[in-house]
Amino acid sequence: MLAFVFSYIFFLYKYVLHLITGRTELGDVLTGKHTEMMNRKVASLITTNKEYSGLCGKSRDKNTNEVVHHLSLDFDNLRDENKVTDVLNDGKLTTQQLSNLRLSIQQLINVNFSINTLSKLRQETFSYENVQHVKLLDEQWRLLKPDVHRGERVTEKWQEVGYQGKDPTTDFRGMGVLALKNLVHFADNETKTARDILEESHDVDHWYPFSVAGINFTSEIFNLLVTSESEVLELFSGIYTKVFKQFHEQWKEEGCTVMQFNEKKNSFFSLFK
Repeated sequence: MLAFVFSYIFFLYKYVLHLITGRTELGDVLTGKHTEMMNRKVASLITTNKEYSGLCGKSRDKNTNEVVHHLSLDFDNLRDENKVTDVLNDGKLTTQQLSNLRLSIQQLINVNFSINTLSKLRQETFSYENVQHVKLLDEQWRLLKPDVHRGERVTEKWQEVGYQGKDPTTDFRGMGVLALKNLVHFADNETKTARDILEESHDVDHWYPFSVAGINFTSEIFNLLVTSESEVLELFSGIYTKVFKQFHEQWKEEGCTVMQFNEKKNSFFSLFK
């Protein structure tokens, strides 16, 4: 009951403010220099205000079974600038506010495109029939073990680079080709560091599975990026590389064992949440 009263009071406040000053909540958000926070507030307004519901999609929350509005995954409606202007601009936006609105919409589209790109790679299951997939896997081995002949495609040698069994593809789980791309990106762009970390990850007392750890990091970083709406595949891979290196340094400093891997991984990523 109390929540309803406060909600009603807030509604009256916004209505009276609009009558007296001609200002709107959207106008307030778009006032001043354009910022990343402005993007977030515009996104929030679009997804929570019934007036703008035509610009977003709907889904059901699995826990509450309630309909949840969200920015459309393809942003088709938002790509039509005239439609955006018609829906969001009630005639009270200044030229600067309208410019900020268009910039926010475009940046939200870019963010969404990046998240979609990552999502598609994550959903792409590794297949030995896909030549590009096989090349990626072979490239990881070549970068990490250039002087070691692996031999068979399915072999226990994969454990030398931190997979759990003879077939590394069984470790990719829900991260698909995205996880493999990150492992290869790390080994390709930070070759010496990746090899050093791989070697140190074999420590008798403080070992952990290098590639499996990387797959876990892909999962954690993906979730962070989706919830924070950060950008681009290159940024994602760059963060992945830095996270891998930082996690390894912490692992060494604390003298951890493989039995502590999940505990330490969760503790490490809790710092970013």
